[in-house]
Amino acid sequence: MHSGPVKVVVLGRRASGLPLERFRTWAAEELAGGLAGLEGATRQAQSLTLLGGYRRGAPIYDVVHELWFPDEGVARWASASRAFTALTGDPALDPASLSVLHVEEHVVKDLGPPAAGVKSIEFVTRRADLPCPDFRRYWREVHGPLAATIAPIRRYVQSHCLPSSSATEDDAPRWDGLATTWFADVAAMRRSATLPEYRATREDEPHFLAPGHLPFLITTETVTVDPPTSPSAPGASR
Repeated sequence: MHSGPVKVVVLGRRASGLPLERFRTWAAEELAGGLAGLEGATRQAQSLTLLGGYRRGAPIYDVVHELWFPDEGVARWASASRAFTALTGDPALDPASLSVLHVEEHVVKDLGPPAAGVKSIEFVTRRADLPCPDFRRYWREVHGPLAATIAPIRRYVQSHCLPSSSATEDDAPRWDGLATTWFADVAAMRRSATLPEYRATREDEPHFLAPGHLPFLITTETVTVDPPTSPSAPGASR
């Protein structure tokens, strides 16, 4: 079991027929408010897909909710709690879309996320013939520093998925990781895609990623720092 800090990521789409505005209100108030009270959580952030992301159809997710914990034991205890399962099982969420990931973060670049900026989240799948340790090492040590040279990126974080706590393959994480980048605005994000450094990162992807398009979201992020914590939460000593 991973001994360092662990982040729990909740990915989901709104239930069929639920108006987007109503879902966004539910996510910002009820989901964020309920999860903020989880024992052991040290921080939370919620990212909602930009409205412009709906112009070409439904995005892969409507909400990405992140919670940070001091270690994997506390994270898995919290994500199995009655409060967590009640909120993630709410009728506002499409159950078929729901994914809960336990990840280890690697901050590759940090110039500080801009206050009114945008946050891009890419959903990463490793190359099928590449063992997980090799995938993680290449992504962190080779590709990460390469992507960090893209000047408009203000912050870049890799989230590497931890193995499922279950012995069944059915519970394996849907993704191998998330690549998250922050930009001053949408224009800066688009400008980054015209740079030779960006092209170099795309050319490097076949070395460790599965072929095909990387699903992604462009979001705005709301961060809550220092929610109520309980150092005596069950599992804290694991």
